[in-house]
Amino acid sequence: MHWEGEKRRKLEELERAIERGEVDETAIPVLETINSFKEYCTTSSCSGRVVVLHEPEVGDKIGSEFVAKWHEPPEPEEVREAVLKAPEEGITWVKAQPPLFHVMCRDLEAAVRLRNIASEAGFKASSIRSVKSSKVIVEILGGERMDVPVKVNGELTLREEAWDSVVALCTDILRSGHERLSRLVEALKGLSR
Repeated sequence: MHWEGEKRRKLEELERAIERGEVDETAIPVLETINSFKEYCTTSSCSGRVVVLHEPEVGDKIGSEFVAKWHEPPEPEEVREAVLKAPEEGITWVKAQPPLFHVMCRDLEAAVRLRNIASEAGFKASSIRSVKSSKVIVEILGGERMDVPVKVNGELTLREEAWDSVVALCTDILRSGHERLSRLVEALKGLSR
């Protein structure tokens, strides 16, 4: 498909997702900024999140389920309540995940420029994920994350007084990612279109 048609189709999908409330609010200014360039088009996004994830066994991506997720800092009691609701068998995790954006780029030169800007804004784990004749995909990815197993086969692994500290660390990771997104938007706004 021709670049302009592909970009138009992706942006229409994004608009519908925003209308349905499927896009986290913090991601929207980043999406708008990236998509304002003729050579870029976002294909997926997350501004960072804290999740409670249950896996029947380690690494079972198919059987895993999100018990709860937040794109803004949660309260420790909210996280603990979600963990208590998770199934007893298997492993329940509290995870702080960094921002993640996939961007379709018109060509390799545009992709390299975007990857470099993202890296300079603090997204050191960013990379060019795919190169095809019609498009190149850049992954903008933060490097800070945390995965804590908090319930294993029904047994809580954290002491009562540790919940506040774990959620505070999750909040720090989330806020750090949001600050980097602000730097990314400012760096992109400084480019000529």
